[in-house]
Amino acid sequence: MTPLADRQWQRVSPLSLVFFVADMVRVIARNFIQVGVPTFAFLVSTGGFSRERLTMIGAAIVLVTLTYAIAMYLNTRFRFGDERIMLRTGVFSRKQLDVEYARIQALNLSANPIYRWLGVNTVSIDSAGSTDSEIVLPAVGDDIVATLRAKIDRQEPVAPVSAIEPDDESAPLIQLGATDMVKIGISSQRSLVFLAVLGSAFGAVESQRWAERWLDDWLSTWIGDTDHWSLVEWVGIATGGLFLAVLLFVIAMIASAFVRYYGFKLIDRTTELVSGAGLITYRTQTLPLSKAQRLDVQRGLVHQWLKRAELGVQQAAGATNDDKGEFVVPLLTDTGLSDVAERVLDGNRCRFLQRPAGAAFQRIHRYYWLANWRRSGLLPAILCAGFFYQIDIDGWLWALPILWPLISALYYGQRLRRWGYFLFDDGLAIRHGLLGETIEVFLWRKTQFITVRETPLLARKGLAHLTVATAAGRRRLPFIPREVATAFANTALLRAESSPTPWI
Repeated sequence: MTPLADRQWQRVSPLSLVFFVADMVRVIARNFIQVGVPTFAFLVSTGGFSRERLTMIGAAIVLVTLTYAIAMYLNTRFRFGDERIMLRTGVFSRKQLDVEYARIQALNLSANPIYRWLGVNTVSIDSAGSTDSEIVLPAVGDDIVATLRAKIDRQEPVAPVSAIEPDDESAPLIQLGATDMVKIGISSQRSLVFLAVLGSAFGAVESQRWAERWLDDWLSTWIGDTDHWSLVEWVGIATGGLFLAVLLFVIAMIASAFVRYYGFKLIDRTTELVSGAGLITYRTQTLPLSKAQRLDVQRGLVHQWLKRAELGVQQAAGATNDDKGEFVVPLLTDTGLSDVAERVLDGNRCRFLQRPAGAAFQRIHRYYWLANWRRSGLLPAILCAGFFYQIDIDGWLWALPILWPLISALYYGQRLRRWGYFLFDDGLAIRHGLLGETIEVFLWRKTQFITVRETPLLARKGLAHLTVATAAGRRRLPFIPREVATAFANTALLRAESSPTPWI
């Protein structure tokens, strides 16, 4: 690409229509509960589902989607400047985005089957300070990717690397197979989001009378008359139904893991880590090691059973989204975890992240349990008991103010067991959780600011709360000795001021 072409506004490929159509479909799917369920209820209450009405609705959705895609294609242009990339886009309101090359945190690529066949990619650019991908270039060729990489690296354009191919000369640092996809599926904590959406949809459908009639007809057809069932029969059917629901749910999570992470590879390219994965849409993520802000290690209950962990590396984020720009390795052994963490954390030894070394973490003060239990356990129970006494309530409801302090005590006792911190050569690791655990690790030189807060009650105990802020958000370490918090603050500020290495 010539310097003159660099300065001209360029239009994305007509193949970007596929991207814009998919984007509109995602918007419709994301708002299905808010829009689709009321529309569904309206159709039911005003005449049902005739072929003509469904055809009209379908035609309207297709027309709106195609119109949006064509308008976005016509109005999307980009340009490479000397110091920044610029994007103009929008349908009803036009906007122009300018991102300096020096602020770019990551250059991520994705290619669906059509794009892979035609040799184009969708490029998304994450930059420091934004809450999402600031610039997305759909359906651009490898020459555009090469030019953008060269602009970021301040060097002449080279042959682009649009995806991690099996014949990559670098030996993969991490490579996951089909068995690992099963492990990712059954250990995914993102399944809670799926359950929430499924529960909302079920509640909306269950409120319709037609659904109640259909359920009665289905039970009578497949199970028979339930009026004379014994308790054992009811328990058996309920258990079988629950088992089937859990089985289907697990299968869905495993299928999702195959779609998202199949063929996962993590390549170490000296100054950056690059991951590639995907069964249908192949995605490539790039993590410049100099721009990593915080390393997060997740171990849920299933992770602990499988002796595995999930690793996420946070880059600079906006003020409202700590998880923006997260670089994820979905499944790691202890050895792989140490290897990747050592690359991210400037060569620091990371054996404290391994499960046998968990005892190395220093626990926070036990006053954490008492303070939280009094505020969230004992006080609500006293207020509830007083309210019940005033309105003269009898019966089993009195179990609430009696059992709540016990439940709260067990909850905060378990949280206390998980809270801890570990000081290593160049930074700090904070551990927390309930049944599983999360370990957040950052380097002192990445510190933006650090605060030590004392309340009157904490001062009497010689304790303080420590808050450490990096470009990837803030993290709080509560109820630690005042002298420890002060020492951490002094160390962080000294390292951040004296380090010759830039923080981002």
